[in-house]
Amino acid sequence: MTIAKAFHWMDRPKVLEQVYDIVPEGGGVAIIDNYEPNKQLTPWEEQLNDVITRWYGTERRAGKTTYHHPTVDHEEVIAQSKFDVEVHSLPPFDVTWTIESILGNLYSTSYGSKRFLGDHIAAFEHDLSNALLAIQPDGVFQEEWNVTVKLGIKR
Repeated sequence: MTIAKAFHWMDRPKVLEQVYDIVPEGGGVAIIDNYEPNKQLTPWEEQLNDVITRWYGTERRAGKTTYHHPTVDHEEVIAQSKFDVEVHSLPPFDVTWTIESILGNLYSTSYGSKRFLGDHIAAFEHDLSNALLAIQPDGVFQEEWNVTVKLGIKR
């Protein structure tokens, strides 16, 4: 079973418990993740977060609930399950963003839906664009990603 960014939305211990019983010996789960809670943000990422907070608020709405990053990381949740845990890191790589791709990514998230902006989508996009272009006038933004694959293996 492979899970990417959706794992944080689940009752992770319960999912691992239920999956353990149906996974064959030698099988398991793979959690692919690039979340780094202590990541040092670049100036443009800090500015982006400031604009998002200004328009969306400090609590990230998601559907009919609010979103909070997990306080226990996926590795620890797997380690506390019946699965044996292994963590593999992929080589870091750079992601190139534009204002359009930043907006597209934001709008694809549960907390960044356009519906939360109501009639203010154009004003938000203008504010975000101006704020980011003030930092990086060419409109090209670099971010380093560190991706891990956290395996829960049934032995």
